This record gives sequence, structure tokens and C-alpha cells, in this order.
Amino acid sequence: MVLSKKYNFLILSPAKTATKAVFTYYQSINQSEQYKLGWHSDVNHTIRQSQKYKINLKNIKKYCFVRNPIDRAISMFHMTYRYYDLSERKSKFKASLMSKNMLPMKKYYKYNNKIWADEIFKFEDLKNSIKLINQAHNIDLPEFQVRSSDYDVNYKEWLDVETINYICDREKETFKLINSI
Repeated sequence: MVLSKKYNFLILSPAKTATKAVFTYYQSINQSEQYKLGWHSDVNHTIRQSQKYKINLKNIKKYCFVRNPIDRAISMFHMTYRYYDLSERKSKFKASLMSKNMLPMKKYYKYNNKIWADEIFKFEDLKNSIKLINQAHNIDLPEFQVRSSDYDVNYKEWLDVETINYICDREKETFKLINSI
């Protein structure tokens, strides 16, 4: 998560939406304040932490990045299980995903069943989205660099039909949202 009281914005980042890259990119403008609200804090945690640290979020522009949920799951799969052989990775990942270790993305942009973020961007358009945030807040930073993926996104190779159906069902709101952005 990125919080800048100076520039009056907050970026909520579900896991596997370039959180570390975005955090590092904005680190030069954010003293230590962004650490207070957490790393991959969902809306509920963000609100609790803001109350704890007396950070008024009412007038802060709230952004969120969402990612194609299947691509996100595959990215999580590769990051988490890269040290296991492929068959072991698949079984461990499926068990982990089915146990709900990875929060649905709606928890990062919705609160009380309403959209909480002021603006939602697609992870797939990260570079342009960062540019828009910088323009909106008059932030003068170098262009954000997007690192290419180091794995092939072949759904059938990494996820079975049951897992894909589970992700699609669990993330149906996010799929609708992505299609409307």
C-alpha cells in the first residue's frame, strides 16, 4: 500500500498487483507514513489502522489496482511454490487457494458492499495508471518502469478446470469490474 499525506492519495494493492514496485517507486515522496497502514491491507484493515494512527482518510483520494484474477493466481502460484517440482506445486497451490489464503480483490476496493476506492485501475495498464495518478497529484517522478513477467501465462498448463472455475466464481465481481473499466 502507498499512502502520501503530502500528495493526498492512497493506493490499495491486492497481492500480486505490483505492490512492491509501486511502493518502491513512490518511496521517495513518502517518508515513513506508508508503513503504518500495512503492505497488502484490505479496506477493513486500512480503516482500522487509519483510526489507530489518527490518519483521516475522508479527503484522501483512494486508488486500487485490480488484476485479471486468473493471471493473479498464476503469479501467486509461481512466487509461492517456485522451489517445488511442478506436480507438488500444483497440489500445494490448489489446496492453498481453496483454503482462501489469497483474499478476493473486492476486499481491496469494496467496503460494506459499496465501492470504497475513488478510482480503480487495471494492473495490466499499470504504467499509464501511475502516470495518471502522478498527473492528478502534480507529482514529478521519472516514468514508472514495468518489469516483464518471467513465466508464460498458459492457464491450462498451470491450473486445472476446477481451480479456474473456483477463481472465476470467487472473483466474479472483479471480472465484471475489469470488463467495465
